[in-house]
Amino acid sequence: MTSIPLSRPPVDDEIKQAVLTAMDSRQWILGPQCKEFEKELASYVGVRHCVLTSSATAGLWLTLRSLGVKGGDEVLVPSHTAFPTIEAICVADATPVFVDTDDYYTMDAVDAAARLTPRTVGVLPVHLYGQPVDLPAVRELLTVMGDGGAVVTDDDEIAARCRRLRNHGRLNKDVHAEVGFNLRFNEIQAAIGRVLLRRLDTMNERRRQLARRYAKGLDGLPLELPRERPGARHVYHLYVVRTPRRAELAAFLKERGIQTGVHYPVPGHRQPAVEHFAPAPLPQTERLVDEILTLPISAGHTDAEIDTVAMAVRAFFGA
Repeated sequence: MTSIPLSRPPVDDEIKQAVLTAMDSRQWILGPQCKEFEKELASYVGVRHCVLTSSATAGLWLTLRSLGVKGGDEVLVPSHTAFPTIEAICVADATPVFVDTDDYYTMDAVDAAARLTPRTVGVLPVHLYGQPVDLPAVRELLTVMGDGGAVVTDDDEIAARCRRLRNHGRLNKDVHAEVGFNLRFNEIQAAIGRVLLRRLDTMNERRRQLARRYAKGLDGLPLELPRERPGARHVYHLYVVRTPRRAELAAFLKERGIQTGVHYPVPGHRQPAVEHFAPAPLPQTERLVDEILTLPISAGHTDAEIDTVAMAVRAFFGA
């Protein structure tokens, strides 16, 4: 039977050697690999500072905390996102204000503007599936962006505070200026990250090629394919389609050894942990979460695998 995974992360000799080099240093946390990765990632993004963290959730929390977000403050966030985005707001003791999605599955800027109040102090707009959010439309709402286990900023004070907070609020070995957490990055992750950062543009372009292959192979089907926002470049971190027959299609593909996923089936405003914050229904999000299906895509997939998935989807629809 065909076996096509949802993603195929690279594990090759260069990555293995990078891990061994990091291990040989005997310095596991915030060592030379982390320092170099922070410099390289800041340069790639085009900012002065990068603060690596133990997770993307940690980066979001650090961002909010460094900006002084506190109890009673409100932060706008799309309901259609991974739950940790919302969790970071709650851990910062702020109130998440859920925003509906636009046609590109990201935060609807018009709906966001309508939800602003005097208590609004920030926005976490979320770039999703590899699709950039409509930044020009939300720029006046936007504060600081944390993503991928790193906080990037041009603000010296924010960067310094993030570095303290990720290391127990420590000023130096013996003095703690405030209460923080252990949110430190490790050397092995940094070593792998440095290798993958050098490949990032190539990997992004490969996923774009595979997305174009999907678009050709799935053309004409009763299936909504991902669209690229005008003026932006989609990197297809995930390839998400829409169909009212999601469960049937997923089962059909599973029988043929093709893995699929749903990102994300339960929107934020329906999560039991935060449903007491929920606004009136978010119609776009409510429809979206019942129809989305993620098909396999990664820089490690072959053209033949993408063609196999496309042919299987066509077979399901009888095309």
